[in-house]
Amino acid sequence: MNDKPTGKDYVGSDDLYADVQRTMRLVAEMNTGYHTEAEVRDCLREITRSEVPDTVRVFPPLNINYGPGVRFGNDCFLNFGCTLLAIGGITIEDDVFIGPHCVLATEYHPEDPAKRHTLLTKPIVVKRNAWLGADVKVLAGVTIGENAIVAAGSVVTKDVPDNMVVAGSPAKVIREIRKELSIITMKKLIILAVAALILAACNNKQETKNNENMKQELNLTKEWDKVFPLSDKVNHRKVTFETQYGLTLAADLYTPKDVDGKLPAIAVSGPFGAVKEQSSGLYAMKMAERGFVALAFDPSYTGESSGEPRRTASPDINTEDFMAAVDFLSQLENVDPERIGIIGICGWGGIALNAAAADPRIKATVASTMYDMTRISGNGYYDSDNNEEARHAAREAMGKQRLADPMAMAGGVIDPLPEDAPQIVKDYHAYYKTPRGYHVRSGNSNDGWRVIGTQAYANARFLYYINEIRSAVLVMHGEKAHSRYFGEAAYHYMVDGKAEGYNFIGKPNPNPDNKQLLIIPGATHCDLYDGGEAGYIPWDTLAAFFGKNL
Repeated sequence: MNDKPTGKDYVGSDDLYADVQRTMRLVAEMNTGYHTEAEVRDCLREITRSEVPDTVRVFPPLNINYGPGVRFGNDCFLNFGCTLLAIGGITIEDDVFIGPHCVLATEYHPEDPAKRHTLLTKPIVVKRNAWLGADVKVLAGVTIGENAIVAAGSVVTKDVPDNMVVAGSPAKVIREIRKELSIITMKKLIILAVAALILAACNNKQETKNNENMKQELNLTKEWDKVFPLSDKVNHRKVTFETQYGLTLAADLYTPKDVDGKLPAIAVSGPFGAVKEQSSGLYAMKMAERGFVALAFDPSYTGESSGEPRRTASPDINTEDFMAAVDFLSQLENVDPERIGIIGICGWGGIALNAAAADPRIKATVASTMYDMTRISGNGYYDSDNNEEARHAAREAMGKQRLADPMAMAGGVIDPLPEDAPQIVKDYHAYYKTPRGYHVRSGNSNDGWRVIGTQAYANARFLYYINEIRSAVLVMHGEKAHSRYFGEAAYHYMVDGKAEGYNFIGKPNPNPDNKQLLIIPGATHCDLYDGGEAGYIPWDTLAAFFGKNL
């Protein structure tokens, strides 16, 4: 590809000069007027004097100074306005995406002013499946690794390792590619393993009784079927209550033994896709051991609660679930209605914050190992799909799915576990697919949720007003949790009115002193479901928080 020794200095031969002039003429012809994609490929074959696969797509104008120095792989794509300075040789391998106005420059000059007119070259290689964002500059001698992503506007001066995201000027590694994080295609492992997305399957047949209050009779399991043993310090009974959407929710009510009078109360739910027999029930029981009336409920369309079709979610309906739980607790004889708090786990941590912003009856809130379900549904993990193009593609896919098979399921934790599964997936599997946390009614433990089940979340941003929460809030996250960025961003927006990941800016919180961010050293996301092997959940700290603020 490069007929000059790499990195050597030379002024250039007559043949090289002739090739440059020939390339400039042919490139000008290609960039003038309209050409079909096939015609553009024919132009590139003549410019490069090499075979250009029929799957190559290039949007002119494309500027090239030395055609024989460029090689295209299969299925690669170059957007408008790219420049290839290719005397040193440029190889673009299969499935590469190159965004608009990128520059790949194999040529440079010595730093010494006395030698400045000398031309030096080093080849550039863009390896298979790499993606260069808009306006990226790649300098001589750089290899862009397989599957790598270069963020828009970056200047790449050193090799980019495989499977890494780089950004900046000069570009630096910011994180590893997380292939599993695509929500729409469901092809990536973390979505198959997410313990926090849509609601669980219900194996119990619901019997509906239509009366003036829209109350429904639920077929509730009578035996103890939780993933944790019942504490001898609490009383337990099954209860139901109604939401303002006409749905009846099933719940477990835990009360401390041998305690009289009106007590503070806490409603608990989550993770998304889980049931009250799992993490939320454990949280409720532990709070009851410490003197609180505690209610763990199955959300609408989930577990033993009512709602058809199953495994469906909505920001409005799920926020109402929490507020309906407050309604129920407020009417219990042994509860002080002025002392009610809530706990949301994983995806329900974000919902808990939304409920606290909407309902001032909630005097204290804990968001544990939280997800912001609207942010992840609209932006993807780590905001990797936070652009109009990705969201439009997702909306188109959802529209097609609604017509093709609206009841199609996806997203339960993958089983058996692949040997090369990421640690996040292993953590989810260790909870949802083992006796530690498996439950027959849990969507995450089984076949997941409806593919279109979170469509309403993807087009909403429901934490807009959390900077106006006046009541006490504790955001708790594991130090090693992949979801930690959700909690930290929500906390900072709640306190300061601005945070990374939030496009809107609000006023600082009017009561910031009762807001707390608690990072648990060494804990992962799923460790805060049940404490993990090391007992990471600080139950007494949670009890002290509620004791102080209720």
